This record gives sequence, structure tokens and C-alpha cells, in this order.
Amino acid sequence: MDVSLHTPPHGPHVHRHEAPKRWGLPLVLVGLVVAVGWYFRDLLPLFVLAFATAYILEPLVELFERRRVPRSIAIVLVFIAVGVVLTAVFSVAIPDIVQRVADLKDIIPAKLQNEWIPGITRGLLYLRHKFHVRIPVTADAWVNQLAQRASSLAVPSVAVVLGAASASVSVVEFVIEVIIVLALTFYFLLEYKSLKLGAVALIPLRARETVRRVAGKVDDVLGRYVRGQILVMFILGAIFAIGLKAIGLKGGVGLGILAGMISFIPYLGFFIALGIAAFM
Repeated sequence: MDVSLHTPPHGPHVHRHEAPKRWGLPLVLVGLVVAVGWYFRDLLPLFVLAFATAYILEPLVELFERRRVPRSIAIVLVFIAVGVVLTAVFSVAIPDIVQRVADLKDIIPAKLQNEWIPGITRGLLYLRHKFHVRIPVTADAWVNQLAQRASSLAVPSVAVVLGAASASVSVVEFVIEVIIVLALTFYFLLEYKSLKLGAVALIPLRARETVRRVAGKVDDVLGRYVRGQILVMFILGAIFAIGLKAIGLKGGVGLGILAGMISFIPYLGFFIALGIAAFM
């Protein structure tokens, strides 16, 4: 009697029954994460910001750890160092930037009425008399009226921008959000290695080594890019600040730091600082 005839079938039939078991738990976990994220969607940006900050500061913490400093103390030292640097930078940059933007409220209407609009008027008159270009008789009056309207509109427009920048959120909410981000960043840094090990443990064994290798390469490239970009921002900010201060521009230090801070978008910081400086 052939025993193989009574042997349970193996192959595709069994895999079809195992597939729901293999994918069921991951799908449930993904659905649970999405549901929790949606429920706490107001706090989710704070978590993302805190994790990004921890990711950027992790090399500094490891630098202290290699010098036998306990991790918790290393995190505190990094917080203090970064806080001192940011406080020094913003204490110099923010007053200059606010003052320059406030000055535009008076400078833009004056330039419109005294320089730009008269220049446009002279150009139109030159075209009419030199090349006999047919311009309506009311063109001059229209240009003068445009100057008056531009003067009246510029002041409220700049005032709205300043008001939105200075009173977008309440001080209490801002302080609470900063405290939450700092606390989450401290936790992420303190448990950074444990979180990495926990994330690796969720990967199936047969794919764990591949995922770990690819994730390591991504982490290396992304980390170098992010930290290099921050270094470039500081260097460009210093160069712009020194250069604008050297040519005697009012608020040059603040404008230079502003240009460096937004230089992660190519050329944007340079042209914004150049545009503001052109009105000074």
C-alpha cells in the first residue's frame, strides 16, 4: 500500500491558507497606527518635529558618549549648546529683521510716489513726444492717481504682514508646544537605540538583513545631506552677514542670517535679502 497517497498535500494549497495569517497582523498594526495618527493629528507635527530634531542631534550625543559621558547628561549638554547658539543667532537676527520690515512701511510708499511713479510718467511722456505713441490724455492723471492709491495701500498691506507675523499664535500655546517638542526630543534621544532595535524587531527574519543594510545606506546618505545642509546654512549666513555689514547696510547682520537660514531653497535666501536690501 502506497503511504504517499495518504500524505496531506503540500505546496500552493497550504500557502494559500497561510497567507492571511502572515499578512493579517501587519495590516492590523498599520491600520491601528493610521487610526491613532488620525486621532492625534493635531499633535502629529510636534512628534515629527521632535523626531527630526533628535535625528539631527544624535551624532552630537554620540560624540559625548564616546568621551564616556552618560547619555542623559550628554543630551542635556547638547541641548544647552544648541540653545546658546540659537539664542545668540536669533537675538542678533530678529531685531534687525523686524526693524527692516517695519521700515518698509515708510520706504515703499515714498519710493513709489517720489521715484518709481515719476519715472514711469517721464517714460510715458518721452514715448508720446519722441515717437508719437498715442497715449490717452488721461494717462498722466491715471499715473498720479495710481501713486496715491499705491501709497494708501502699501501702509495697510505691510501692517497686515507685521500683525500676522507678530500675533499668529498666542504666547501660551507657543510655550506649551516648545515644551512638548523638547520633552519628546529628549525622550527620542534617550531611547534612540532602543527605538531602532524595536523597529528592526518588527521586520520578518528573512528580510531583516536586507532592510537593515538598505536602511543603513539611506540613513548614512540622508544624515550627511541634512547635517551638511545645516552647516551650509550657517556658513552662508555668516558670509552674507559679514558682507552686508561690511558695505554699511542697515540691518545687514540680520538680513545675512535670514538669507542663510532659508538657503536650503537654492537662491531664495539670497534674492529675498537682496530685495529687502534694495529698498534700504
